[in-house]
Amino acid sequence: MTELTIRAIGVAGRQRLNTAWTLIAILPLLVAMADPDRFWQIIGFAAQALFGTVPIVAIAVFLIALLKATGAENLVAKAFADSRNSGPANINTESIRVIVVSCKACM
Repeated sequence: MTELTIRAIGVAGRQRLNTAWTLIAILPLLVAMADPDRFWQIIGFAAQALFGTVPIVAIAVFLIALLKATGAENLVAKAFADSRNSGPANINTESIRVIVVSCKACM
């Protein structure tokens, strides 16, 4: 049934349905249908959890901006490049030392 609906919508519509925004719009409707008595309690809990992540996301954005501004982004990539094949224990510690020194210099 779902496959028939997606085929009827077409390629452009299918791409629009495969987004996070579509889920954000559809999930509250599904919650309202599944448990209408606790709808606002569930939505409130979800909103509180979502807004609880804002400080973490803000710190991550700030740190990425700092890495890009100092040019240390490439050094981080080099530090972790070798660890893809041999596991997380083989991080290039010399590259990390250079990153820390360069970030301290920009502050």
